[in-house]
Amino acid sequence: GALSMSHVVAFPEPEESAIGGLIRDLNAMRRSSDGDFAVHVIAKDCSCTESLFRHLMKNGPADQAEELVLFVGEDEKKRRAALAAGYRYKSITQDDLTAMGLESAPVLALFDDKDEIHYLGGYYDHPSASNPLDQRLRAAIARGETADPLPIFGCAVSQRLKEAFDPYGMVYDS
Repeated sequence: GALSMSHVVAFPEPEESAIGGLIRDLNAMRRSSDGDFAVHVIAKDCSCTESLFRHLMKNGPADQAEELVLFVGEDEKKRRAALAAGYRYKSITQDDLTAMGLESAPVLALFDDKDEIHYLGGYYDHPSASNPLDQRLRAAIARGETADPLPIFGCAVSQRLKEAFDPYGMVYDS
């Protein structure tokens, strides 16, 4: 059971008290106030990262939008691929992400050109983590609809969640 927890059970959403700071921290990474801004938070040691990263590279950034791959860990090959596909790329540590109020990944944040958040949540509507719904979420927002946050199916990033979901250290390195 412990081995499959991270891709069967949704991870906790950011604490309500941390959401304002998290939104401010993510939006502060924006370089331009022109157009929409998307942040794709993905983690190096998460198995769903590979398929999500391929999906992002295949589709590329949206037209007239600034998009950032916020990568937890270091991966030079992914950095080069993201930059070549037109994304911005920033590496951070798990401690940096946790300090922002996020303890799991992948997470998507979508802002408009007025710095207002329209979406903060996961990419998937069920645990298989195989069909990212980012494009459907964007289309709903573009139509003026509210996009309710999807659960975060993926991997623990914070040490606290790693220990809670993997108490025997079989999935996550200490």
